[in-house]
Amino acid sequence: MLVCKTAMLWLLQKLQIPETSAVSKAVLSSFLVHFPMFIIGMFFYANFDFFYKLARNRFPIFLIIHICAFYAVAHFGGTASVLATSGGFSKYLLMLTLALCVFSAGYSMQNLSDRILKRRDISYGLYVYHMPIANFIIYTAGTGMSNAMLAFALTVAVSILSYAFVESKFLGMKRRSIRNLS
Repeated sequence: MLVCKTAMLWLLQKLQIPETSAVSKAVLSSFLVHFPMFIIGMFFYANFDFFYKLARNRFPIFLIIHICAFYAVAHFGGTASVLATSGGFSKYLLMLTLALCVFSAGYSMQNLSDRILKRRDISYGLYVYHMPIANFIIYTAGTGMSNAMLAFALTVAVSILSYAFVESKFLGMKRRSIRNLS
């Protein structure tokens, strides 16, 4: 991640685009800076059986590990904005523990979303809307726990609305499931 961000900063400097410009902020918030998280996801996908056995029904353990890693980086790094300022090993450690935590949550509480959301799958909306909403909150209000919680709540709300008024309408139009084509 640090390498990707450094490369983006170098490119912006070569193009003589100020770090404080809107273009610079957009580039530094693009997928390129977050590419290492994609690589971690691909690693989990390629080794699914291993991670499934490791993480299934162990969400509380992985949540505690992630919280401990987060606070260790914050404490030893001396900053409240851990994810924005940490680099190198600590950033990758936090990414890995977060990925394990999310993966474990998905395979520890498999029926939770059915009970809460009544079979409404908002995962696509969460995927599509999380980054624009988070970036908007960061750009307009800054970072911090209250802003992170606001971004989370807005993302869930927009995802639910998107499912109710957009996605479900299109899902209702399909004649048959793609899963039944084989």
